Amino acid sequence: MTLDHLKKGFWGYQKSSVYEYVTALEGDFSQKLMEQEAKARDSETQYQERVRQLEEELTTLRQQYEAQQAEQRMISSTLIEAKKYAETLKQEADAAAQAERQAWERELEQMHKALNQYRLQVRTLREQFSTMLQALDDQVEDFDQQAQATASDCPGRNMNLFHRKQEEA
Repeated sequence: MTLDHLKKGFWGYQKSSVYEYVTALEGDFSQKLMEQEAKARDSETQYQERVRQLEEELTTLRQQYEAQQAEQRMISSTLIEAKKYAETLKQEADAAAQAERQAWERELEQMHKALNQYRLQVRTLREQFSTMLQALDDQVEDFDQQAQATASDCPGRNMNLFHRKQEEA
């Protein structure tokens, strides 16, 4: 409706015509306002549904994030513990190897001492045997000289038993 449709009177527009015009405008505006309010309610409902979905997704993502954080912390602590354990094992292995090496060196030193003692005993035995052989040789020489002296003292007697063969000497 426009101002051309209003009825005119002696002093201006007729009141009833103006009231009808205002009422019509008010009805149009009310109808448009109701349509806009309905659209706004629909939009609000849609937005509320979308907000609810997003909040659910956010909650799910937070739970996943917290689970990943916990898993990451667990992995980190496991790696740290594994590293400490590896270092402990390495230290224990090094200590065991060092102890074994020292024991082996002590055993080797004892073996060297025993070997040196055996060498000394062998040298001593050789010297003793050499001394004994020399003494026996000297005794045999003395007996041989005594036998020759006895044989020369008794020329007619059979002293072949006391003669030493030259090959054996």
